[in-house]
Amino acid sequence: MSSFKSSRSSFDKNAILRAHPLFKDLEPRIIERLAAYAVTQKAKAGTPLFRKGDLGSSLYAVCSGSVKICV
Repeated sequence: MSSFKSSRSSFDKNAILRAHPLFKDLEPRIIERLAAYAVTQKAKAGTPLFRKGDLGSSLYAVCSGSVKICV
């Protein structure tokens, strides 16, 4: 059983992307396209999101809670 759960949440994906410095200067149509690919997931406390050496395939935006990064 996975520690991740996809959910339909009340997070406004467009607003989250627009507020981030990496995406803030993109045209609204580009933000909308990116938001269409965004998936909301919940993770239990202590669940690793990725490990050192994993190939990068995702970009995470923490909408609530916090993330601890250890090297």
